[in-house]
Amino acid sequence: MKVILHMFEIETKIKIVDIDLLIKKLMDLKAKRTAILDQIDTYYNYPVESRDFSKTDEALRLRKTTESDPKTLKKRKEVVDLTYKGPNLDKVIKTRVEHVCHVIEAQKIEEILKALSFKKIIAINKHREVFELNYNGNNIEVLIDTIEHLPGSYFEAEILVKDDKLIDSYKKILFSFIEECGYTKKDILPKTYLEMVLELKS
Repeated sequence: MKVILHMFEIETKIKIVDIDLLIKKLMDLKAKRTAILDQIDTYYNYPVESRDFSKTDEALRLRKTTESDPKTLKKRKEVVDLTYKGPNLDKVIKTRVEHVCHVIEAQKIEEILKALSFKKIIAINKHREVFELNYNGNNIEVLIDTIEHLPGSYFEAEILVKDDKLIDSYKKILFSFIEECGYTKKDILPKTYLEMVLELKS
């Protein structure tokens, strides 16, 4: 297991109205389609009821990703990550502490979590197109997502920040960016995909 980093993830999630128009706007902003990802996200809950992640707004996720070349569709690599996400720090735009590490033996991690009585909540399949662009001097990653159990498509715009003092300034950058894409703050969905899927299935 290799530790990657401790970052703040600043992210917007929006339901797409017109996917062709969105892609045109991304191309106008010189975005580059860099990868196609097929992911299986398995979520776990804390084994002690006094710390229910659904109530504390935390998340523990084991993600298996198959990455393909967007032009040839040939598989480039497969990776597995274990991610902890802290509670959301903002009411409008999702801002959370994120700890991520690469996993070499996914099955062993699953066995460890099971041995520690972590509860497997659900596994969700995601298909994602990845775009990267420089927006006014800032690197932004955009994901166009199709999520198992959820109708339609969604897009996420994300910036990773190391210094929490810069969070407010990067929020403004993301707000400006989504306006360029034809959306507003009111279009931002506050819930995670996990929350949306569980709500739909309940």
